[in-house]
Amino acid sequence: MNVKELKNKLAEELADVYVDPEREQVVFLVTEWLTGLSRPRQVVNGEKELSHALTAKAFEIAEKLKKNEPLQYVLGETEFYGLPFYVKPGVLIPRRETEELVDWMITSLKMLPSNAKLLDVGTGSGCIAVALKKNLPQIMISAWDISEKALEVARKNADKNHVSITFEKKDILSSKVPENYDVVVSNPPYVPESDKKKIAPNVLDYEPEEALFVPDDDTLRFYRAIADFSLNNLTPGGYLFLEIHEQKAQEIQEYLERAGFQKVEIREDMQGKPRMIKAEKIDK
Repeated sequence: MNVKELKNKLAEELADVYVDPEREQVVFLVTEWLTGLSRPRQVVNGEKELSHALTAKAFEIAEKLKKNEPLQYVLGETEFYGLPFYVKPGVLIPRRETEELVDWMITSLKMLPSNAKLLDVGTGSGCIAVALKKNLPQIMISAWDISEKALEVARKNADKNHVSITFEKKDILSSKVPENYDVVVSNPPYVPESDKKKIAPNVLDYEPEEALFVPDDDTLRFYRAIADFSLNNLTPGGYLFLEIHEQKAQEIQEYLERAGFQKVEIREDMQGKPRMIKAEKIDK
């Protein structure tokens, strides 16, 4: 079987799982992962014969995808902010929306001095911390998570991208530290449990629920904890950045303002949804 035939066969196998253009993109990514051929080279090398072992692996991947297993978990990797990241079940897959938060932060923080300290709360795969350190190398970055599995993955991703980050197992709901930071960032769990029925099977059946959902009667629990921590641990004039649920944007903004933050700003994502917020600790 050659490259072109394999791609056609994969497209047939995945017809009930994806619709174009997503199916076309999945076929391209699987083929690239298997062969190392970029999209243009897949066309140019369409007649290239592939080994039986490689084609067998392709159909093994297709079977997993047909069971709604996320492509990133099947391949064991993904891309975030132009950087390669290792992922595995039990650790949340980096989202494109979070790239927009990172981009906003890089623009806002590029003038911070070399001794500035940043804390990433609930780091997961380490995507935010690693992308920030890669683009703002002068900043000292620490990252927390309650999951050993997540921290293991995050450390691998820091090594993979050749950046130095301090990772610690800590719970924002209970941890108190004397250290001060110039920036705190978090993409905490924020999806109400009642929204589970709206979540696609490839997310609900495979990604860690503790990184996604919060009780319906306490949807802001992590935002309150992070805000309270930041009020105590941010330096005067320091920044708080959060990824937020689009339906909770106004509520979170009002909470931050009541808590004493200033210059609270909501930003929309590329789809026009309010998904990010920035606030500053009052500079006394």
